[in-house]
Amino acid sequence: MVDLLLVRHAEPRVDGEALAAEWPLTERGRECAGALAHTLAARSEITDVWSSPECKALETAALTVSGVTAAVWNELAEVGRPWNPNADKHNVAACEYLTGRDVDGWEPHARVLHRLQTIERALPTTGCVVVVSHGVLLTTWLAHAVGLEEPARFWRDMMLPDAWAEDLATRVVARVATT
Repeated sequence: MVDLLLVRHAEPRVDGEALAAEWPLTERGRECAGALAHTLAARSEITDVWSSPECKALETAALTVSGVTAAVWNELAEVGRPWNPNADKHNVAACEYLTGRDVDGWEPHARVLHRLQTIERALPTTGCVVVVSHGVLLTTWLAHAVGLEEPARFWRDMMLPDAWAEDLATRVVARVATT
C-alpha cells in the first residue's frame, strides 16, 4: 500500500499585484518548509513528490523533500477563485465552498473532484508519495476521500506548512507535523 503524505505549502509572500500562483515563500516559509523536511524524512523513504505548479508549492516541495525532484501536476493547483484582498470575505467564501456548495466565481466542485480523481488513479500501489498543494484543494480532497466532519474547521486549523497522512485502506487522516 502506498504511504500518502499531503502537504500544504509554507507561508507565501502575498502580493496583490501578482497572481497568487506566482507568490514565492517568505523567509519564514522557507525555514518552516526546511524544518518539515526533517519530520518527513524520519517517517518514510520518499519515492515520489507531486506538486502543484504554483510557485509557493514548488518551493515548499523542493525544501521539504531534498533529492527528489517534484513532478508537476496541474490537477494539484489550488481551487480556482477570484482574488479577494479582504481576508474575512475570502474566509467566508472558502468556508461556504467547503460545505460542498458551489460559490459564484469559484471553480465548480465537479471540476475539482474530477482533477482529484485523476490524481488518485495515478497513485502508485507502493512507496511513499508526498503531495504538495493548497489548503482548499487538500481539504476538498480529504472531505471527499475520508468524509471530514467539519471541512471548514479543518481548513481553518491548517498551518503553513502542514502535513497529513491519509491511510487509503482505512480512509483515515492524521496530522503528521506542523511547524
